[in-house]
Amino acid sequence: MNKVLGIDIGISSVGWGLIDADEGTILDAGVRLFEEATRNGNEERRNFRSSRRLKRRRLHRLERALKLFESYNLPITHIGKENPYEVRYRAIYGSVTKEELVAALYHIVKRRGTTLETFQEEQKEENELSTKEQLARNKKLLEGKYICEVQLERLKNNDGKLRNHENRFQTEDYVREAQAILYKQKQVYTEITDEFITNFIELIEKRRQYYEGPGSKKSPTPYGRYYVDKNGKISYISMIDKMRGNCTYFPEEPRIAKMSFTAELL
Repeated sequence: MNKVLGIDIGISSVGWGLIDADEGTILDAGVRLFEEATRNGNEERRNFRSSRRLKRRRLHRLERALKLFESYNLPITHIGKENPYEVRYRAIYGSVTKEELVAALYHIVKRRGTTLETFQEEQKEENELSTKEQLARNKKLLEGKYICEVQLERLKNNDGKLRNHENRFQTEDYVREAQAILYKQKQVYTEITDEFITNFIELIEKRRQYYEGPGSKKSPTPYGRYYVDKNGKISYISMIDKMRGNCTYFPEEPRIAKMSFTAELL
């Protein structure tokens, strides 16, 4: 039997029909409907992808924190069993056990804040505050205080709850609190050395920069700096070079950035 398949492709559907070319009869036909691709759909997928990466990187950071504690013989048995805000406060101004100290430090690594810059701007309504505006408000509250003190006050005033949109602080403020805890408890516990403090603060501050892209040497990806070449070996290319095309007249040479100083000079 001589069959012919016809397809009609649209922006939100694909129609198809199968005919018998010899008899001129329709054997079957149908249509597949789907949502038209929109900017909102792309943004939604991007947000989901960003959330997955954020969660994965947070888990990896917490795993590194646990390894750091174990390498300095610090007990991790009380993580998640203490009120972290109260323990953080007592670790700054008083005494805590090793177990409580680790629980406090672990909580800081988990909630390490953002690196966004703050700015001051008046708003008509409090519930319309953006992230940066909320950071600016919290920054003002931190004058002469640590984050845990502000959080304890809010827990007391909000029936033991912290609202996410209000609980936004900068990473540098978490670092300031962590340093206050560590230098206070260094006087008590020999495990808290200068080396430990340096490694712990680095754990809070370290972030993947946007120009590093996804993946790593241990986890190569065609979309990142590290990728698997034709020979099956892991190779490296900077994200800038990855985005550069080749010259029209000299195909073996990469293009120069359009708005770069060297392009304008030439």
